[in-house]
Amino acid sequence: MKKVAFRYLSQEDILSLNLSTEQIVSSVERVIRSHGEKMVQMPPKPALFPRKGRYSYFHAMPAYVEDLDICGLKWLSRSSHNQAEHGLPQFTGLQIVNDPETGVPLCVMDCRWITVARTTAVSVITAKCMTPDTPKSLSILGTGLQGRFHALMLTSEFPSIERIYVYNRSDEGRDRFLEDMRPRISAEIVPVDGETAVRNGQIVVTAGIMQNMIPLDWITPGTLCIGLDLARAWYPDVITGIDRIFTDDETQFWHRFTTEPEAFSGKPEISGELSSVLLGRIPGRLFPEERILSLNLGMAICDLALGDLIYREAEKQGVGVVLPLMEKDSLLP
Repeated sequence: MKKVAFRYLSQEDILSLNLSTEQIVSSVERVIRSHGEKMVQMPPKPALFPRKGRYSYFHAMPAYVEDLDICGLKWLSRSSHNQAEHGLPQFTGLQIVNDPETGVPLCVMDCRWITVARTTAVSVITAKCMTPDTPKSLSILGTGLQGRFHALMLTSEFPSIERIYVYNRSDEGRDRFLEDMRPRISAEIVPVDGETAVRNGQIVVTAGIMQNMIPLDWITPGTLCIGLDLARAWYPDVITGIDRIFTDDETQFWHRFTTEPEAFSGKPEISGELSSVLLGRIPGRLFPEERILSLNLGMAICDLALGDLIYREAEKQGVGVVLPLMEKDSLLP
């Protein structure tokens, strides 16, 4: 038999590839179009909860994109207590890219960067479809990795953004954000309270807000709201009273609504999926003053899109380590 080997990529290997915002967004946009054309296989992600009473879980996220013929799986864990108790990031895991013909693994890589980058790319695509043409203000509530990536990639996509309003529960986290991001972004970054942030942002991103804090009357006409924390940040009057709500995948949305009801402050009426807007089947904005809430839960096809991009770039650049998997047919000692 042929010897089987796969490429292993660490987090630092992935960072060394220096992928651009354009590469990231275009790769993710391509598979969202495939999603709209019903060319994907992506079951709702099953979850394990090994530490009851703590916000921690494991997700298995398999996917196959038929028209691109790419296949793989992300195995992701989140442990909210990691930083405080173990000195580790909240999210860890692996992305596997397989050969759809033979099934053998082509590449195994860290998935932490992938998870943050693909989430932000989906938000960028959402904003391209649903925000006013030239947004001048962005609000970030929650200043962790997602908040940082959203500030970087949204200002890259929308150079019209002149001011970023930033809110964080802890002053320490807010100050680290200011120190890290001011040298990287030309827009003015202004630390404010939560209400001021929401009222002044044309695009409002909640990233890690784990309890209701935003009522409907804070949201000004014409605002696009993007919730990265399921529906935890939004009071029930937002869920029932905002003009329209979109998600990335309805099947997955209702699966999560059933299995994790505490993350939703009400039962929303979903106006459509992002892929339908991207393909022009549903208008992204009906009128300039429309208030829109996007609740994208994260699709495995988007992780796979970046995994495939990373694998191909690593092959070109010779990055990573090639490890043997099988060298002989017999399993006998």
